[in-house]
Amino acid sequence: MRAWSRDVADALSTMPRAHGTPHVRATGPNPDRVLLFGNGLAVGWGVATHELAIPGELARSLASLTGRGVAVDIAAFPELKVGAIHRAIEERSLKAYDAIIVIVGSSDILSLTPRAHWRSAMRALLAMLVEHSSASTRIMVIGIPQFRPVPPFDNVFAKVANRHATRLNIITRDLCLAHDRLRYTLLPSRATDSQRLGTPERYRQWGRFIAQRLVRSLNDGARSSAERFDSEAVEFVGE
Repeated sequence: MRAWSRDVADALSTMPRAHGTPHVRATGPNPDRVLLFGNGLAVGWGVATHELAIPGELARSLASLTGRGVAVDIAAFPELKVGAIHRAIEERSLKAYDAIIVIVGSSDILSLTPRAHWRSAMRALLAMLVEHSSASTRIMVIGIPQFRPVPPFDNVFAKVANRHATRLNIITRDLCLAHDRLRYTLLPSRATDSQRLGTPERYRQWGRFIAQRLVRSLNDGARSSAERFDSEAVEFVGE
């Protein structure tokens, strides 16, 4: 797995990724401020700008749904692991955001981060987000997506990583039940438009998906625990 993860890192280093100013704006009154941070899909693999990745579509879709402006700040780190997230965002003023979207875990499943470590680090992360953000800030945690069968994720090692992702997602989902401001969900995996790792079409699908779920929290406030996660978003994998 270590050797394969190095091969994956080498392959990713040659792929396009979103560059430019880590901010995306959608015009409108009284803008909602959103922080998107993490790795994996947050990085924007396969496209050249954040406008073409999740942040751009999230801002446009959210503005369309709310009638307000949207300002998305991006903090994406390709090799970020859950244990290092505190250092990655500790200097940000989390109270300034109306919503925080967390996308982490891609590096952790490549290195098979132990479940006990994931649980401890994720619990600490979520507690920090709740404590240091405003009482009105909504926090959405995106489950680790399954690797699609595209190079370099088309071998037995990817299958091992995907099984580990499911196990870590179960832990994350359960932790998110502990607080009213936390919501867990998985992104849809129906897109089959290309053999590329990331495309504008897929990012549009995911950005709209997040916006549709986030708008309910922004407009309606805290929701009941039964509504704070997608009950069928995690498929159980036995030991």
